[in-house]
Amino acid sequence: MKGLVELGLTVVACKDIDIRRPAQSFKSQAAQFGQHEITFRDKSGRFLKLGAGEAFLIVRGTLEIHEDIEVTKTKRKLNLPATILTGGIPIRRKVTEKTIESSTTTEAFVRVYSKNSMDADINNIEIRQHNFDYSCLGKRDSSGVTG
Repeated sequence: MKGLVELGLTVVACKDIDIRRPAQSFKSQAAQFGQHEITFRDKSGRFLKLGAGEAFLIVRGTLEIHEDIEVTKTKRKLNLPATILTGGIPIRRKVTEKTIESSTTTEAFVRVYSKNSMDADINNIEIRQHNFDYSCLGKRDSSGVTG
């Protein structure tokens, strides 16, 4: 680690148990850019400010979200006993089948760690791809560039 520090890099050493336990994240759904800070807001209206130069680590990654959904389908099937009783006239009945369908979606995220995140209750600010209001980036012009 001494060699990394001599290169001017900040070294953060964590125990394996600290890496495996879930970190407390501030789940941001909107941001507002100020002159010297960014204010992040969550869905309940709470906010967290990150001043210029306070971020020391930005992690980009993807999450796989697994979801099981119960699906009810109604089909019409031939009712064989009723068909035999009617002398061969096909009688159909409704049959309801419940199945479980699994789906997996992939979502990108960004986590921003501040210099004092190891001492705070909230370790990072998390921005998820599908749960963020991107209007803070400005309007898109005809060429597709925001600004």
